[in-house]
Amino acid sequence: MKTRLLKLSKVISDVFTDMFFLFLQEPAADMKPGEGLWQRVDIAVSGEEPFQLHCYFADSTAQLMAENYLGLNSEELNMEMVQDIIKEAVNVITGNLLNQMNNDSVLGIPQYWGAVDKLDSIEKENFIDYLVEEELLRVVLSDPE
Repeated sequence: MKTRLLKLSKVISDVFTDMFFLFLQEPAADMKPGEGLWQRVDIAVSGEEPFQLHCYFADSTAQLMAENYLGLNSEELNMEMVQDIIKEAVNVITGNLLNQMNNDSVLGIPQYWGAVDKLDSIEKENFIDYLVEEELLRVVLSDPE
């Protein structure tokens, strides 16, 4: 799991930089998630090395990703566009991770779960936190359910 998390960290950084023109920062060790809503997207991988990825995007981060990727301003976007972009981000991140793992795992379809008001409390070694424009982004890696 630890090796996969290290690979995942690099993939996430590359995707955010190349696809969304956003640079991720490491949050302070004592930073706690703030108030607000997070948009949750999950994806499952089956096959040789199955796992699930759960991604939590702050509303403002999801909006900024859509603006940068589509080249539109906030007034031109609707919620469906934003949801599609964050699902695509999770799809690309997971696909790139699978390419690095070099196995015959099968990528599932990203599932949008809507807005959640608190983040999963997961053991620290199973998730990665980033700051995107001062907002928290959390990516959780778990065994399949």
